[in-house]
Amino acid sequence: MNKLVLVRDVMTSDVRTVHLDAPVTVAAKRMSEHRIRHVIVTDADGRLEGILSDRDLLKELTPTSPGGKPNTSLTAREVMSTQLTTVKEDTPVREAAAIFASKKIGCLPVLGDRGRLVGVVSVIDMLPHVNDRYVADAHPEFEFYTGHMAAATFEKNGDLVLPIECLGDSTREGHLWAHLGYSRDAKRVAVKLIAEKHKEGEQEKRVRGARMVVFTETHCIIPADDFRSHYGLQDLNTFEVTHDTMTDCIILSPAVKST
Repeated sequence: MNKLVLVRDVMTSDVRTVHLDAPVTVAAKRMSEHRIRHVIVTDADGRLEGILSDRDLLKELTPTSPGGKPNTSLTAREVMSTQLTTVKEDTPVREAAAIFASKKIGCLPVLGDRGRLVGVVSVIDMLPHVNDRYVADAHPEFEFYTGHMAAATFEKNGDLVLPIECLGDSTREGHLWAHLGYSRDAKRVAVKLIAEKHKEGEQEKRVRGARMVVFTETHCIIPADDFRSHYGLQDLNTFEVTHDTMTDCIILSPAVKST
């Protein structure tokens, strides 16, 4: 019998926070240093007050006119989102995944028994626990994906074939695994590649439910026939490939429909 996976099992306990009155530049630096897309905003007592996303900062720090300067005098209090959706640490992961998909958000603060902030959980944290359902519908960040590459294809046997240039240099050594997901709204396939370079326990946790990637000289092949049939993608055979450098996810957008 499969163990019920709870949010506490997958959340990040080392939460990156900023104070309400911290300049937005501090929040931006924290995101960059830790390669994260959200920071939690707290008061002096560590109580949850809001959340800041990279999209919030991009909106506020982008000059409004050519040659203009970003408004760096803003504070977290002025930019943060206060309409918060949270989960408890004993919430089942599948319930949290449903919240991501319905709310179209990418991060959830996690509260303990006394309502105190104890962690944060993201869509990426869910990957090994949702059986290839990447909950890509929760990612409005699709609008920011850039970096076009050669086309990917679904073969007749259901294998997903990606050009080897899709792989970053850091993932070309050792075994490589792939989590797949599908955004019904955007009609895009998401591929999260994971290199087997972790401590045994951590590696086993991360690749659970993933598919092992097979290599040729020019392509990497991901067995995906069940994924293709589950989402009814039999009429799609060619995809344009883009890459999200923040999360290292490969995004496949339909290019040509088979006849």
